[in-house]
Amino acid sequence: MEEKLIKTQKRKPLGKGLNSLLGLNDDIRINEHNSSQKATTASNMPTQSVIYISPDKIKRNPYQPRFHFEQDELQSLANSIKVDGIVQPLIVTKNEKNEFILIAGERRWRASRIVGLKEIPVIVKSVTPNESLRIAIIENVQRADLNVIEEGMKLGLGTGSTADEFTKVLSEKVRDGFEIICIPTSENTKKLAETLKIPLGNLEDYNILDITIDGADEIDDNLSLLKGGGGALLREKIIAFNSKKMIVIADDSKKVSKLGDFKLPIEVIDFEHDTTIKRVLEKLEAIGYSGTADLRILNNLPFQTDSKNLIYDLSIGLIKEPSIIDNLLNNIPGVVENGLFVDMANIVILGDENGVKIIEK
Repeated sequence: MEEKLIKTQKRKPLGKGLNSLLGLNDDIRINEHNSSQKATTASNMPTQSVIYISPDKIKRNPYQPRFHFEQDELQSLANSIKVDGIVQPLIVTKNEKNEFILIAGERRWRASRIVGLKEIPVIVKSVTPNESLRIAIIENVQRADLNVIEEGMKLGLGTGSTADEFTKVLSEKVRDGFEIICIPTSENTKKLAETLKIPLGNLEDYNILDITIDGADEIDDNLSLLKGGGGALLREKIIAFNSKKMIVIADDSKKVSKLGDFKLPIEVIDFEHDTTIKRVLEKLEAIGYSGTADLRILNNLPFQTDSKNLIYDLSIGLIKEPSIIDNLLNNIPGVVENGLFVDMANIVILGDENGVKIIEK
């Protein structure tokens, strides 16, 4: 298994993709030559609040690993800003100390300091630390120039917070003319993709997909995954199994030596599910995995998957043999599928405050 750290490479910035990811209006532009210095927006879009602050009051995003920027590129941008001003506002958030933290626009921020601007336009956006980290992961996956997604591919779209952000970034490429067909792994992902006008298909039409990109709740040293926290494990596994390659994007907190701290979801049919889960616990205890099972509840009712099944979350301790547990569970009548994804992930992309790491199987 190969592991490597990504080095910064020249690449087009994420640009509109970050604005989509942050839920911002892409059409905001600043007219520095307008004496009122107000943000101008498309008439059919809601106005975003733009304020002006000193560049010195802005701190770097702690999750942004890119420290080195090509000086020639920065100087060229600085020269442009000196003539035309900053056309696109920077995106910042505020931390618990009420400090401005940069989320998007680091090149513009650095160039504005070269020029010596006293104030620059920013939009203040509420972003949690986890969201900030996920944004940095997606942005630096783009910068890494992985070349995994090509025009014309058939792509499986994962489910979950990180996968959703990838879908939003992908939608910007589609809007710019990038041709791709996507197959969603859940009804929630389908609704999101439809809203973003991403072309969708199904396995019946395309048989085998080129790539599935998804997240994970846990990832072990062998790239076995524990998934299903969002309840989409059955469809996620179907799509991943029918893909030539599975790529997982996650923050480094999901990387563990052994799976099992996160409860293991299993999807079961409604019919006699109480008896099914008794057999599950008996079979597991027989091979040394004693534990408990909780029926997943949502809004005081049993959670139903997209396929109208139920989910039990198992607490059985650390899983030393994921393939054995996977086979055992799926051989019990009434169990539809479980959240162990063994020998399915080909590439895992992990992000933290120090950068992006790629682990390949």
